[in-house]
Amino acid sequence: MKSFFYSFIIEPFEGLTDRIKNFKSAPLKTIIQIIIVSITIFISAVFLIAFILFIVGGGYGTQINAAKENFGQMFTSGTLPLYYNYVSGFCGIMFPLALIIMYVSCIANSTGKKKKVFIVLTLIDLVIVIALFVTGIFIFTRTRDLTNLNEAAEIYDFISNNYFTTVIYVHFLQNIASNMKTVIIALISVSVVTIVCFIASLIMMLKSEIGYLFKKWLIALNAAFIVMPLILWFIENIIAFIIFIIIVIVILVIIGIFTAIIGNTEAVSGRGSPVTDKTTKSTPLKNNVVNNKINERTTPKPKEKIIRVKEVESDVKLKRAEDFSGYKHIQGDRGYGTFKVCSQEEFDTGKVVIKKGGKKVERID
Repeated sequence: MKSFFYSFIIEPFEGLTDRIKNFKSAPLKTIIQIIIVSITIFISAVFLIAFILFIVGGGYGTQINAAKENFGQMFTSGTLPLYYNYVSGFCGIMFPLALIIMYVSCIANSTGKKKKVFIVLTLIDLVIVIALFVTGIFIFTRTRDLTNLNEAAEIYDFISNNYFTTVIYVHFLQNIASNMKTVIIALISVSVVTIVCFIASLIMMLKSEIGYLFKKWLIALNAAFIVMPLILWFIENIIAFIIFIIIVIVILVIIGIFTAIIGNTEAVSGRGSPVTDKTTKSTPLKNNVVNNKINERTTPKPKEKIIRVKEVESDVKLKRAEDFSGYKHIQGDRGYGTFKVCSQEEFDTGKVVIKKGGKKVERID
């Protein structure tokens, strides 16, 4: 079985030169393959650029420094937001474009009943999606326009100029509010029909003569939004994972040694000979001296407040944030990656002083 990366990086280029030379014989298939190749090149380039920016920005150095103070601060999103920002913009256009061309190609190359079924499934999906999209846009824009009006005169002028559409909008919302259960059932039914028709058309496309291109499209889709982001996140947090594994091993070793010591101690005490109690007489003076020494040892001394200083660059943006585990912290943002500076409690209580460009930061919202 060929590896995923071979299917994603190498296979899209196979036969591309011949297809371009014989473009007229199969133009749609050639265009689809060119789009998939461009997606592969773009994703790989963004991945490498994001990782290089992470290294140049001192990402690993920041993780090592964080490990000395708080292990929870080591894991970071790194340049993952940057990756998704560029990939979602480019692939949000190219993936649907390739899928539309595959639909057209499948219809053009099908015959008989298969062609009719495929056209019907495609039209059902298309009509439902367009209807839902237009309805959603209409409700969103009309709601936005009305909520932006403050004065009665503005509302009157707006309704006068858009009377017909406003009446439709109001009646539509009234019907939804009064028949909410029916609307929900209708939306679920329409969604089920749309999904079933869409899956059926994809299965037919997979079994058609462009099925191999559709497989490449699916592989590129998974690589762009699942596999490559996971790999980027993992290699940018590799130091954190290594330290985590070392800590787990050390803890397990300590637990094992402690368990062995307890077991040996119990075994030795079980084999020991009986011990006779010896009582000694002590004067009240000696007892007072002993008690005073015990009190001196057990009385806790007041802890001094330890202040730590964290320095960040002047162009770093600071804000309060909370990660997926609920840890509330002060987050630094260099523009291409985020990192944790300290906990919000440490900053608020003055245990940690943050200096930005050499100047003390007094407040962070």
